[in-house]
Amino acid sequence: MVHLSYKKSTSGFTIVELLIVIVVIAILAAISIVAYNGIQKRATITRTTSDLNMINKAILTYHAEHGSYPIQSTWNAKIEDFIPEIVPNYASKLPQNPVAGSSARYMYRSNGTNYKLISHTDNLCAEATSNQPNLIDPTRNCWAYGYWSPGAASW
Repeated sequence: MVHLSYKKSTSGFTIVELLIVIVVIAILAAISIVAYNGIQKRATITRTTSDLNMINKAILTYHAEHGSYPIQSTWNAKIEDFIPEIVPNYASKLPQNPVAGSSARYMYRSNGTNYKLISHTDNLCAEATSNQPNLIDPTRNCWAYGYWSPGAASW
């Protein structure tokens, strides 16, 4: 009589072990994505704030030399040189808003006596408020922040 015996294999992973590994990897990936998005938003706010600071210094230097701010009667948000008479004497080039999207831009308005320079940026309200609360535009409820003279605060 022939006796056949089969050995049960004990090597390998069970379905439960594989599922646990997949769940752990998914959780780590989700945490990484959230952290990356937060870092990216903070970097955007930092760059925007730095750009606005540089432009504001150029405007104040212009004011110190001429006794008035560069005049722009309407909100000017052209792609380049959106502040008249600043390029090339006070800045080699005016930076552009780093936020992707058609509504993201730097904007400037001045009557010569007062001025307002803002970054119009959607979806960065919480980050802008926590990073630079003193730069939040009081008339735009957090979707814009920047610099302005006291007489232009309500524009």
